[in-house]
Amino acid sequence: MSIADASLTDPVAEARARRITAPAVARGIRAHADVTQETIAREVGVSTTTVSAWEKGASRPSGELLMRYAATLRRLLEVSV
Repeated sequence: MSIADASLTDPVAEARARRITAPAVARGIRAHADVTQETIAREVGVSTTTVSAWEKGASRPSGELLMRYAATLRRLLEVSV
């Protein structure tokens, strides 16, 4: 089962992903890890504009993108701690 599949069948996994990708939380994790929006965009497979919109709360990731974004942020947390 892929990360994206888990979000479709596991509401707990989706809730956790939503918390870590909340705009202020995600922006804080990225800044603390000293990583650019461009790097996040490349990891997740979206544009820098999309990451910026997520961090501003102008839009929210969903489905597979939500899970990829959350996984990327979790990896940053592990590395920066």
